[in-house]
This record gives sequence, structure tokens and C-alpha cells, in this order.
Amino acid sequence: MTKARDIATQGGSTLVLKQDFTAASQIDILNCFSSTYTNYEMTVNLTAASSGVNYSLFQFLSGTTPSTSSYYFGYNGYTSSASNFNAAGSNAASAYFMEYNSGGIGQTFSKVTFQQPNKSTSTSFSTDIGWDSGTAIVSRRGGGGHLVNASYTGIRIITNAGTITGTVRIYGIRD
Repeated sequence: MTKARDIATQGGSTLVLKQDFTAASQIDILNCFSSTYTNYEMTVNLTAASSGVNYSLFQFLSGTTPSTSSYYFGYNGYTSSASNFNAAGSNAASAYFMEYNSGGIGQTFSKVTFQQPNKSTSTSFSTDIGWDSGTAIVSRRGGGGHLVNASYTGIRIITNAGTITGTVRIYGIRD
């Protein structure tokens, strides 16, 4: 039998950072990746978006400097109660991870899992997004990687246009 005190040392996750943002077009999440954990998870709960905002991208940070090398790639599968869609991207300066309902209906929630962002190796990621478009409940899942052998300490979220409001949380995943 596994006891409760043993579970805490056998996997799970620990909140590393919580950061609220208001009417922001760029959010820098600094000092959230370290050698304490190998893998990390980021959750973003969006509560508001200005008109014209459709999606967000992310870039890894070394200190406050973004990695803009054109080596982000990814794949996203999209399904809703109305349609299906698949998209792929490669050799980009950032990675797509979150879509919004710019009409202001409902909320958007996104979860991104990062593998080894603080190690000097390429970093893979997987994404899971859900939102209410006003006409359909939408789910998008995908993944990809950043093919630069570098160690990162943070992440930058950027909108395609306009601003967003919400909360981001970073969790360290215990091995």
C-alpha cells in the first residue's frame, strides 16, 4: 500500500510560479525553468481578450532574451462540434499554442507540457487548448519542438494583435 507521505516523493507536480496579467500583448515569465525539474507544465487561463486577438505564440527565454531562431515546429489538430481542421508549421520564430474567441464569449484554457527546457538540448512540447467559440465548443491538441540546443530559464507569450487578460501558472513535474 502506498501511503500519502510516499506519494509526495513519487511524481506529481509542484507550482513554481503564478503570474496574473492584464491587457497585455506580451507576457514574460522569467526564472520559471531550472535544473530543479526536468519537465514543466504551463497552464494559461484567459478571462478577456481585446477585439482582433485570435491566437498566441510562445518563445523560450534565456534571461530576458527570446530565442527567435527559425527552428520552432509544430502540428495542431482541431476539432469542434462544428468542424475538423489540421495545421502544421515549421521553421518559425515562435510556436503557436493558444487560440481565442475574439468575440468575448466564454473563456480559453491552454495547457503546454515542456520536455527539458532547462537542458542544453532541443525541447519538445505538447499542447491542449479548449474554448467556447460562441457557436461551438472547440478542442485543439498538438505538439512540436524547438530544435536549438540551448538551456532556457523562461518563456514569452505574444498575441497576434491586441491584448489578453488572465493567469499563467508554471508547474515543475517530478520524475
